[in-house]
Amino acid sequence: MPPGVQPINGSEAIGQFWTDLLKAGNRKNFAIEIASIQRDGKYAYQTGRWTIDQVKDNGEVTKVGGNTVRIFEEQPDGKWLATVHIYNVY
Repeated sequence: MPPGVQPINGSEAIGQFWTDLLKAGNRKNFAIEIASIQRDGKYAYQTGRWTIDQVKDNGEVTKVGGNTVRIFEEQPDGKWLATVHIYNVY
């Protein structure tokens, strides 16, 4: 659920969204700092802050960031997959 656009569903569509966002090459050093994570049965809830460097054509770098919330679901094989991911920009 990226800010300013309709929610994106399905692993293929989500993968394409991130591929398109990053392929321009003007975004570097993406990071998420986890603020909290809590587990409730087969779900885990994570909050955090994210940052990324946007590089302009002239080489000038601007750091952009925001908050993020992700909900993970434990799969039958024990792996955890994100079922909801929303973020904003501050």
